[in-house]
Amino acid sequence: MTQATADWYVALGNKSVGPIPTETVIRGIESRKVPLEAKVCRAGDSHWSELSDFLEFRDALVKSSAPPQADVSATTLAESSDAPSAHASRPRLVSEAELVVDVTLDNAAGSSVDWGRRFHAYFLVASEVQLPAESALLRSLVETPRETFLHDEGLWNLALCLSFGSERLGQAAAGVFFEAIEAFNRADRIEWMCRTLRSSGFMPSGIPRAAGNRALDLLRRSCPPEMRPALQVQAEY
Repeated sequence: MTQATADWYVALGNKSVGPIPTETVIRGIESRKVPLEAKVCRAGDSHWSELSDFLEFRDALVKSSAPPQADVSATTLAESSDAPSAHASRPRLVSEAELVVDVTLDNAAGSSVDWGRRFHAYFLVASEVQLPAESALLRSLVETPRETFLHDEGLWNLALCLSFGSERLGQAAAGVFFEAIEAFNRADRIEWMCRTLRSSGFMPSGIPRAAGNRALDLLRRSCPPEMRPALQVQAEY
């Protein structure tokens, strides 16, 4: 089913733009401003996929793959100084402006969120936490190396997103948490996270019970089957 309201990140090589709406990505594909080999990631997810993996873009890909209509002959094109050479560089990923993006982006924050620095001091003394802009957090969750989220600062920031962020941000944070654990075989970090969310460590984190329970529920819903026993033990300890 097409999700017309979804936002996406689009990447080619080590450059990415977004979040941008589905309709804008479709227009970019049809106008060939988004190369066919570009990767996409739905905002809130943490995996890059091929454009063809999504039904939303398949019609546009078919149109973009068709030979362009031209009013000049092949001979004229070959002789034109504007014709692409055999050594033309690979397609580039255009900017949001070139795609005529019709959404407001938090460009000030960009994707420069540093997950290695605490968003808020340890041991909360308030029930509310000011997080970086959600668009920047979602973008950086995709781009940041997973190992970062195994260190205390990265884990603490994920705990804050799980406890105080939106549903979409919380789901993305939970997904990245389990990806990091699986990638580096660090199931011990489940205990760290659960103790923090339950505020039951050696030094209580201060996360309110309601916020912590909400975060634990997000973890339960996102947890891979093989990690559920460990999460169940720690979440109810």
